This record gives sequence, structure tokens and C-alpha cells, in this order.
Amino acid sequence: MYRHSFAEDFLTKFHYLDSMGVQERKTPFKKAVRFERQLCSEPRLNFLPLLPHFQVGDSRLFTIATVIAVVFFWVVSIPARAQGTLTVLQTGGGQPLVTSQQTVDIGTNGGAVITFNFGFVTSEVPAPGVVLDSFSVSVQDQMSDLALLLTADASGVTWAPYSPGAAPITDSQIIRQAITPPSDSPVLGQGLAYFVQFPVPAQFMGDPLTVYFDLYDNLSGASSLGWYEGLSVVTPVPEPRTVLMAGLGLILIVIKKKFGRCP
Repeated sequence: MYRHSFAEDFLTKFHYLDSMGVQERKTPFKKAVRFERQLCSEPRLNFLPLLPHFQVGDSRLFTIATVIAVVFFWVVSIPARAQGTLTVLQTGGGQPLVTSQQTVDIGTNGGAVITFNFGFVTSEVPAPGVVLDSFSVSVQDQMSDLALLLTADASGVTWAPYSPGAAPITDSQIIRQAITPPSDSPVLGQGLAYFVQFPVPAQFMGDPLTVYFDLYDNLSGASSLGWYEGLSVVTPVPEPRTVLMAGLGLILIVIKKKFGRCP
């Protein structure tokens, strides 16, 4: 109730001064000083909602700062896509398991995140009692601790599936974003595809990790393939919400410097 009455009092005084001529504005100097002291003595949050009522130049500054923050937030919110050599594993070679592996160094500082793109394409159709071709991604350290990140087949993707003896991880630990499959042959834009980020658990820190990409072939004659690209280790990036708050903080600093000069 107090804040509301103060805002109404401020707007009444402001519009009154704004409607007066230049000479008239110079006349009530003592009143203006008293009003400025009253404004500075009130909580700053009461003052912020009234910013659009200031002069054109001040509103322009506020608008520019806001647009910059929004654009920055939009840019950092665009889903990233890891780039790199496309590696494809295909069924049809007569082997039940086709494997590709890469070793990554995650360091000892903590906070490492493994990122990659992957996808799966198959001509199979899910059916009761049928073991489908599948594509799995797992991580193993030098002590043989294993974490199974995902398994994809004709029915979709299972994140953090249970595997006896594997390190327990949860679905929520795996950050993913659906992406467009690459147009390169033999993928040709088909199937499912994801950009994946996996924050490395503390138990895996300190040793080089081996990332396994395994394609299981049920030898049914159906055509299936799994692919991956852009495997890398990166440091954490601030979430878009955090960046937005930082941008708003910068705006408030500008506002404070512009309008917060009190005697």
C-alpha cells in the first residue's frame, strides 16, 4: 500500500513538471530538491518500475541494454552441436558386435563434461519377443568402472539403462537435445539423433576414460547403423538462465549509475 501511494505521488509530480514550460521548471527549485531527496530516501525497487516515464534519451539507454541482454540470452540458448569426423558402424558384416572406441583425457580439476553427437538408423520394426539391433554408448575408466549412458534401437532411446556391475547413474545426469541427423552418406538425414552432454562423475575423475560405441547385430538380415561425431571434453558452460541473470545485473548497474545519483 505504501509503495503504491509513493508511485502515484511520483507520477503526479513528474507529469506536472513535464507539462510546465522551461522557465516554470526552473522556478520550483526547492520543491525539486525536496522531491529528489524523498526519491533517494525510498527503497530503490519502488523506483525501477517508473523508468519508462523518464526522458527519451534515458528510455533509449534502458531499451538498448534490455535488447542486448535478450539477444545474448537467445544466442546462448541455441542448442550446440558438436562437430567432428563422422564415424559410422553398420550391421551386415556377419559379426554380432561392431565396436569403436576413443580415449579422452578429463584431467583432475573436476567439472569435466563429455560431449558428442550420436544417432541410430534401422529398418527393423519392434515386435514382441524379438531382440532388436541396438546401438550403445558407455564410458570406462582405467579401474574398469563402467557407466552405460544409453541404448538406442527401433523403439527409441533408453537413457542410463540398468546394467549389472555398472556404475549407477541416473537419467537426469545425461543432458541431451534432439538434433537433425547429418546428410552425409550413409545416414542421409534418417533416424534419430541427439547432442549429448555427460558431466563426468567424481569416481571417474583423474584417469583417461575410454568411450565405447557398440552396435549389436541380431544377424536377422535387417539393415541398421549407429553413428557418432564430435567426441570431446569441455568445461561447464553457464546455463542460459544464469547468463540472463548476469545480463539483468549489468542492466541494473547501468540504471544505478544513470539514475541513482543521490545527494
